[in-house]
Amino acid sequence: MNKSQLLKSLNHLSLNQNGSTKRKTRILIIGDIILDKYFIGEIMRISPEAPVPVVKYKHMTYNLGGAGNVAFNVANLGIDILLVGVVGKDDDAKILRELMHKESINCYLVEDQKCPTISKTRVICQKQQICRLDIEEKGIESNKFQNIVKDNVLSLINEFDLVIISDYDKGFLQKDILRSIIDISNYYSIPIIIDPKKKDFSIYHGATFLTPNEKEFFHAIGKEITEDLEIVKKEANVLLKNNDFKALLITRGSKGIFWVEPEYSINVPTTVKEVFDVAGAGDTVIAVFSYAITNGFSIEESINLANKAAGIVINSFGVNPIKYNELFGNTPLANSQELNSNSKSKDVIFENL
Repeated sequence: MNKSQLLKSLNHLSLNQNGSTKRKTRILIIGDIILDKYFIGEIMRISPEAPVPVVKYKHMTYNLGGAGNVAFNVANLGIDILLVGVVGKDDDAKILRELMHKESINCYLVEDQKCPTISKTRVICQKQQICRLDIEEKGIESNKFQNIVKDNVLSLINEFDLVIISDYDKGFLQKDILRSIIDISNYYSIPIIIDPKKKDFSIYHGATFLTPNEKEFFHAIGKEITEDLEIVKKEANVLLKNNDFKALLITRGSKGIFWVEPEYSINVPTTVKEVFDVAGAGDTVIAVFSYAITNGFSIEESINLANKAAGIVINSFGVNPIKYNELFGNTPLANSQELNSNSKSKDVIFENL
């Protein structure tokens, strides 16, 4: 798919269901696309060959993972998206394409013939994960990827309302391509939100928001995890100042979300009573937060929505995208802002940041 075909696809997506030509919100998602596999089985006995369980195969299920899961979450909320990433030339890439087609996810996939599609296979017995098998190789030619994406995708950034980078540090989101995405987004004043995995956050300099989890945040500042949020706020402000970020949204698992910007911070605890599986929760947070700030919700409302969504997905087993009715019930998408008409939350909206 070349640039003209992508633009034609975007224009087609922008038609509302009632045939109106009014453009819907568009989000560009660039990142590491992963195929999540679930090998569902039953433990029969302990192997005579080694002290490990023998698992009898029942069935296999497949889900979109990594940037694919972010895209699935955003698409579930009714946003027009374009997902960009790298896959191998293999059967797993075919499965990914089939999943995206099934979920009507518009995608631009660059094939890397030297490396396999990234996958994570979880062996599950009685709803317990026995082990995980990962397939990945960091072999993508960064210059080649950058040129392909720059020629066909980045020149269309001004067609989007927001850019998400889902960086799982799998090799192709290197400094050069990250710099291009951030600089072009800033040139067009397109907000950019990054879920970071790299230890050195300076590589994301100039991004609007970062959404690290607690472990990633403390890894970046080179310190041990602490529950003292005053220390967290102090260290976060150093990162904001040094890297020209507008704010950090730090996910804290079952403890909720901590938001830090230069003159304001807020801790939003989770209300979930039991955590079944945190896999994919970070993807849900960045997806729902992005949805909210591009649809008129205030910052505090957006954080609360993202926190609510994370609480829902960690209360279920496996990587599961959030559903619109889980957040808003039966409220129509077009009237979602009415939910906040009487809100007294912090009066900072996305356009003012």
